[in-house]
Amino acid sequence: MRKPLVQILAFAIIVLGMLAARARADNKYDLARARLFISQQIEMIKNGNVEELQGHFTARLKDKITEAAVKKAQAGVAKSPIEDLVATIVRTGERVEIKRKDGRTLTTLIRDDGTLLAETVWFQ
Repeated sequence: MRKPLVQILAFAIIVLGMLAARARADNKYDLARARLFISQQIEMIKNGNVEELQGHFTARLKDKITEAAVKKAQAGVAKSPIEDLVATIVRTGERVEIKRKDGRTLTTLIRDDGTLLAETVWFQ
């Protein structure tokens, strides 16, 4: 009786280890995608691509992404390294909350028809 119990426990430990490793890999992948997403937005801000930038935010925010807002943000985004802006993430289902190095939330990304969109205008 003791041997099957040990085998079951060993198997459970192996499975839990595999699940934890996959979760860490998924988290690193999501963090890399979040950094890429914000980096792309930073490039759009630097280049003044207002229309393209609007496509990376939810419909309710598109009116807030104006030429004036982008011009105002251009100096500020150049000062912050991407590692400070996107330090960690918290994934909840299809939502990815991006946390800054100081622990504050930068924005939350949602999936809309297969496209990632930011829920807040993080650069204001």
